[in-house]
Amino acid sequence: MKRLLTSLLLPSSLAIGLSFLSGYSAVAADHFNWPKSRLPIPVCIVSGKSVPGYRPQLESILKQAFDDWMIASAGKIQFVFVDKLDGGQGITCQWTNDRAKLTSTVEDGETIVVPDAEGITSAKILLLTVPPKAMATLTDNYARRVALHEVGHALGIAKHSSSASDIMFGTIYPEDKACALTEGDTAALASAYSPADKASTASTAGASGVGTASDLLGGQAADAEKISTPSASGSNALPTTSKSGTETPAMRGLRLNNEAAEAMNTGKFDLAVSKLEEAYKLAPDNQLVGANLGMLYSNLSGVAMMSRNLPLAETYSKKAATLIEKFSTKANLMLVLRGQGAILHMAGKEAEALKVEARLKTLGAK
Repeated sequence: MKRLLTSLLLPSSLAIGLSFLSGYSAVAADHFNWPKSRLPIPVCIVSGKSVPGYRPQLESILKQAFDDWMIASAGKIQFVFVDKLDGGQGITCQWTNDRAKLTSTVEDGETIVVPDAEGITSAKILLLTVPPKAMATLTDNYARRVALHEVGHALGIAKHSSSASDIMFGTIYPEDKACALTEGDTAALASAYSPADKASTASTAGASGVGTASDLLGGQAADAEKISTPSASGSNALPTTSKSGTETPAMRGLRLNNEAAEAMNTGKFDLAVSKLEEAYKLAPDNQLVGANLGMLYSNLSGVAMMSRNLPLAETYSKKAATLIEKFSTKANLMLVLRGQGAILHMAGKEAEALKVEARLKTLGAK
């Protein structure tokens, strides 16, 4: 879930994640879903009794979120709550009061989705038991909005909506306000379970997917705000297998993307960089991979700046800006450019800093 900004998990998820990473919660490939052979989806909600800030009502809210998405699918997607997942296949939900355990410390939840050649095989949802800084307490309404958002990611909705009224909008504002799934959210779910091209199954999550557009309510997922530059060629959806049934380079790229998300979660940043860079070579036109690598570069630029390694910070920042401009949102590009301007000022490169500031003004910065 992206509350204000995004980064590696779906900036939205890293955007990564979705991760596919989500949460900087994460954005993604458009047509990954839970295949019919894996329905109903097993859901294991790990007890949060030992987590500070946890209350039983939070589990009830989370279960209701799953019920709401089941209703939104017209019963096509169903869940079964279990004490333990068999072989790790299914959705695991956990609680924490430690923001440091999330990819982004400004997020209140994140989701990591792991697909294979057939579709989604597992997802991990991590939810905070403490409120955002702007709220005194974690209210039921706010907890419900976060839960609905992360469950949506776990079902395969990777893109954030551009409509602020939708649960899958990329920003969750810190307010105690009642919420519910919208027609836009229902359409996004239907789109996630519909072939990208009715004439071809190559861009779907596998022949065993839930079905065609007629199986769920119709509609298209809303695109996240895009920068007004020529778009990358090719589809966001990654072909899963070749005609021989082997893993395609694009599918390997997505798998590496998710492995990078796992590496980020355990603090293995060098490993995350190497995996995402390899993923980008394999899938250079995929929005998720490109956006996640860009946000990771941005994060590393910030780390280098704090350690006063300005040359490295500048290098990472420029790499980040190139990828974010191509694959992510204008808001994220402005975020990266502001950081780049600060780095250039610190390095005494005033002329370059002024050029960056001029670019920000053209993007609407005040």
